[in-house]
Formats: sequence, structure tokens, C-alpha cells
Amino acid sequence: MSYPAVRVPAKKVHTASIIFLHGLGDSGHGWSFLSDEAARSNKLQHVKFIFPHAPQQPVTLNMGMKMPSWYDIKELSNIQAKQDEPGVLKSIERLKQIIAEEVQAGIPTDRIIIGGFSQGCAVSLATSAVFDKPLAGVIGLSGYLPIRDTIVSYAVDNKLDVINKKTPYFLGHGTADPVVQFQYGKLSRDVLINQLGRENVSWNEYPGMEHSACPEELDALLKFAEKALPEKTTTA
Repeated sequence: MSYPAVRVPAKKVHTASIIFLHGLGDSGHGWSFLSDEAARSNKLQHVKFIFPHAPQQPVTLNMGMKMPSWYDIKELSNIQAKQDEPGVLKSIERLKQIIAEEVQAGIPTDRIIIGGFSQGCAVSLATSAVFDKPLAGVIGLSGYLPIRDTIVSYAVDNKLDVINKKTPYFLGHGTADPVVQFQYGKLSRDVLINQLGRENVSWNEYPGMEHSACPEELDALLKFAEKALPEKTTTA
């Protein structure tokens, strides 16, 4: 049984996939416009887009109200304090499950990009750190690396930090982000490079941008995806 998601089939022969996770309170529909942007410019026609839906669960930050959430958020003023470690780990397993579905469909992991926005970015960065096979790329928008010490220790102790050492990362963050502070995005970038040994991290700052995405960022993101997932040419 496949995980609930918006799935946009490839326009040509399916040889690659992008799995993109939304932020808190959103759904897969909220980011499905990425596939529309790609189609409008005739880009990534060999790519299947998958926009998973987070489960409904109580969120402490929002007075315990139930909403789509990849894990509970207790506070954002200090992202390393009081984190929902079990929830993050559970969502890492969810993302691994979706990757496994694509592998079963014939797409190798090194033809799959994972990524997300805000909370979805957090899950994607954490998954990339502990995943045991090479990925094509990782996209992180306006987010951070959660449960940092746990993730880094697990990756290093199990020698998982070397597997995606050369995998390209696209990180984007607005300098005026009032939700996930700009400094937390930069800190996570530094952890990826200095503690997890990532050698191919592209850091993209967007002056004045708040907790959102801008056309410049989306254009750069699609160019990143095109480079990481080149269309395969087949010969008869």
C-alpha cells in the first residue's frame, strides 16, 4: 500500500523521481505547483513528482491543535530544545518508505531527489544524513537539521556519513524568516559540512524573504534538479 501523496506522473519515460515534503499545517497539494512550474518550461519531463501528505497530529506550538505535521513542535525560538525525537525518527521512516516504493518501481536511489520546505526540509535533511544508499540530491528550503546530535552521532557511528558525502544539496533561506530563523538555516548548513562531511552544499540566501519561497529560489531549485537528474538518453 503506497503512502498518501499527490503523485504527478512523468511526461516522458519515467527515469527519475523527486519527493518533496510540505511544511506544518499544509498538504502535498500546497507544493504540487513545483511540477506545474517544471512542465511550463518543459523541464524534468522524465521525472515523477511525489508530494506526500503529513499525518494529522497534535502540535504543542499551536496549543495542541491537530493539524498535518511531520512531528510535534514544542518551540521554535530554540530549535535544539525540547524536540520530538520519536516523531522525527518516525517521519524519517515514512520518507524511507516512499523512497522504497520508487525503488520497487524501478528507480534507483541515485535517481531520486528528496527535499522539503520548513518541517519537510527538516525531515529531508535528517533522512539524507542517515540514509544507507546514495541519493541524486537533497533540497532544503527555509528549514533546519532537527535532533542534530542524535542524527550526527548515529550517522558517524554507523559510517552512514560517507554514503552521501558527494551528493549535491540545495539549501535556500530568506534572511528575514521570522519562523525558522536565518541563523538556524546557516547552522544546519555548517553541521552538514563540518560534522557530516558533505562536500557539495549550495547555500542560497534571499535578502528580505520571510518564511516562504520566491521566484528566484524556485528557478534555482529547478535548475539544480535538472543538473542532478539529467534526462537519460536511450539507444536502440
